[in-house]
Amino acid sequence: MRCKVERNDGTIKLEDISQEQIADFYEWLQGKNCPKGFNFKRKLNLSEEEAFSIIYYLQECLGVLPDNYERCRECGDIYDSCEEGVCISEITLIDGEDGEVEANFPEEMHGMYCNNCRPDYIDKPWNEWIKEGEKEWENLFW
Repeated sequence: MRCKVERNDGTIKLEDISQEQIADFYEWLQGKNCPKGFNFKRKLNLSEEEAFSIIYYLQECLGVLPDNYERCRECGDIYDSCEEGVCISEITLIDGEDGEVEANFPEEMHGMYCNNCRPDYIDKPWNEWIKEGEKEWENLFW
């Protein structure tokens, strides 16, 4: 874990919390990389989804973490949504090779994606990958 444990005066500015710190916290929630100087009787062992649910709660409900850090649905990495990535939802459209709208993304693809995994950057025509639900989620990426 890269984080240093330091005392503060009780005030933390949200803009001072880095992507690296969020990623470290995310890993710690999964039982990985406990910071030096901390000893726990039991390590946490949350799934990736459970760990990010805690981060999400701290972002959206309590406002104690910046809300621009997201977890990629495909690879699980934490990324800064102000710098990269895309949200695929029911209103996200699939453009064909000719630039014309072909369809919406299927519901099973809805979620947040980092730039390395975003499904709207595929170099094959969508009609080869999505034909009325014939292709499964795993078959959309090669």
